[in-house]
Amino acid sequence: MLIMFKGVRWLPALILASVLFLVSGASPIAPGNQALAAPPAEAEQKSISVTGRAVLEVAPDTAQITLGVSEVAPTAAESYSRAAGTMQRLVAAIREQGIAESGIRTSGLSIYPEYEWSKEERRLVGYRTTATVTVTTRNLDRVGAIIDAAVAAGANEVQGIQFLVRDEARHLDAALEQAVADAKHKAERVARALGVKVGRPVQVQIHDTGSSMPILVKEAAMAADVAGRAGMPVLPGTSRYQVEVQVVFSLE
Repeated sequence: MLIMFKGVRWLPALILASVLFLVSGASPIAPGNQALAAPPAEAEQKSISVTGRAVLEVAPDTAQITLGVSEVAPTAAESYSRAAGTMQRLVAAIREQGIAESGIRTSGLSIYPEYEWSKEERRLVGYRTTATVTVTTRNLDRVGAIIDAAVAAGANEVQGIQFLVRDEARHLDAALEQAVADAKHKAERVARALGVKVGRPVQVQIHDTGSSMPILVKEAAMAADVAGRAGMPVLPGTSRYQVEVQVVFSLE
């Protein structure tokens, strides 16, 4: 069909205009609707973050006892001689309690002057010798008897009793496994409530709080007359191992 306007043929012009329109990539849509929709963004991975905790109470299997002798004399030589004699009796008494030589070690020895202060002046009154031994035993039932025997032999200081667990790594590993299992259990409970499944772990943080070791006596001095109080009760208690983990699981 020919389009006529006042006797002019417009068909070729109309065809040319249509071709230019198509080549230019224009759209017949209204200007306000010409923006193309962006491709959908990749869906963000769904995940859940949970915290797992574990606490293990373990009975100690080893005790370390630090026992000492302190002697004062007018001279350093006399002070040292007195302390040495008392220490020999102390070590012999410990061995009589069934402690092998490998379980007894010298842990301290010092000699120093002692002064008496009067106003702003000081006066030398003698010399003090202090010697200590550390006893290690796995027979925790004998700890009280060892202390009693040592005090009876002349020990006048008990500087510490510490209860230890030899295989700490094994107990820390067990606590870690329990903490991870606790975290996974929590994640699965939440996932069930949401109608999804727990996937693989994508991030793990471990907070190892270590162990809390019981210490019965810390820097406690004992007078010589304590020897008359036989049967000192010794309670080892338990050691506590705590582990906390934070795990991020993917959700499916």
